[in-house]
Amino acid sequence: MAGSPTILPSPQQRWELWNLVRTTSWIRDMDDPAADGKAPTIGLPARLCRTFSFPAPTEDKSLIRKLAFAQLEKRGLAQHGTDAAPFTAQLIRPEHGPPLVCVDVLLPGASALLSAAKADATAPAFRFLPLPLHHLVVSEEQGRLVLCASSGGELVHSQILGSSQSPAAESASSIHLASLALQQQQIIPPPTALTLWGDFPPEVTAVFASATGLPVHTAPRPAPDPRLVRRAAGPQLLPPSHADARRRRRSRLLAWAAAAAALALPAKWLHGQYKEVTSLEATAARMESTLDVPSEKTEADAALRAAHDLVDKTQQRWSALRSALESKRYPAAHLDALTRCLNAADVVMTRFESKLSEVSVAGTARSARDAYNYYNAVTADTPLGVFSWSMAQPSLENDGSARFEIKGKLK
Repeated sequence: MAGSPTILPSPQQRWELWNLVRTTSWIRDMDDPAADGKAPTIGLPARLCRTFSFPAPTEDKSLIRKLAFAQLEKRGLAQHGTDAAPFTAQLIRPEHGPPLVCVDVLLPGASALLSAAKADATAPAFRFLPLPLHHLVVSEEQGRLVLCASSGGELVHSQILGSSQSPAAESASSIHLASLALQQQQIIPPPTALTLWGDFPPEVTAVFASATGLPVHTAPRPAPDPRLVRRAAGPQLLPPSHADARRRRRSRLLAWAAAAAALALPAKWLHGQYKEVTSLEATAARMESTLDVPSEKTEADAALRAAHDLVDKTQQRWSALRSALESKRYPAAHLDALTRCLNAADVVMTRFESKLSEVSVAGTARSARDAYNYYNAVTADTPLGVFSWSMAQPSLENDGSARFEIKGKLK
């Protein structure tokens, strides 16, 4: 993900465009994340993506997401149906206490921004920044003061303290109460310091130190770390409609790449065979044109028989090669037709294999019904009618998705 443009919220009501390809460098400020024109990786501010954690009562991964959704409902952050807010839930094991479930959830307004910017991946902005160990961190994001807490360098909590113009005493009190609550819930160990990212005047620093009882350090906000961006950014928090379009776009690109790879090796082999057959035919033609057959000499008869044998072998090899040149056996044609059928069902192709007399394709679908719809589209496709198709019963996953494999044998 670090190869794509990376966008982070700036302290003011703007965004920052970063280049993380070879060296980490700031490019420019921007008002709209969609202004760059490329599919970016976006670090979301706390006003659009919130992070919280809770002790994990179980390490059963099949239950983690259900527990996380229950916490979202308890905090008033859950939405149901097609408008359900995307969220991620991961199990982390800190050194100081019990395992935690860490949840990132999109807030209203984030879906519209990510869709307009055609984001390729996203995550909370604080996950792209190196967080100091055992420190609470306060930073300014788009005119708001934001508190974040980490465990072992992993973001486990973020919250908005208020406007950057709010009285320092109010923000300091919120920091103190949040710190006590996180320690009581065993989310973080007792912090050793409070780090302020940005330009904070000495009087604000003094108020924070007095209210929290912690040493206070000030420093510029660090640049995004490409390794953290690659680890944290992903499509899991993209809006469902945008994620579906992104998945279909990547499936088409993968299909064309697979077609090119599938076509390259047969084309190279066919070219080599063609050159060899052409050479043999030329040799046979020279022998026939220069061969003197007066007749009855044993050596002349032997040479004539050898020439005829060479011509027969050449014809046999050419006949065998013709079957590989039939258009209905082209792997690229098969893959193109199978990719075209993807529009008939909500499926993703994960494997394509072509042999001389059979083809197989595997993939995943949102449901078993979608897998059967795709199978019906394949069997109804005219160019694919040269095969007899069959599909075993799809296997269902815990989330209701289905894995399938379709095989076709040349008629």
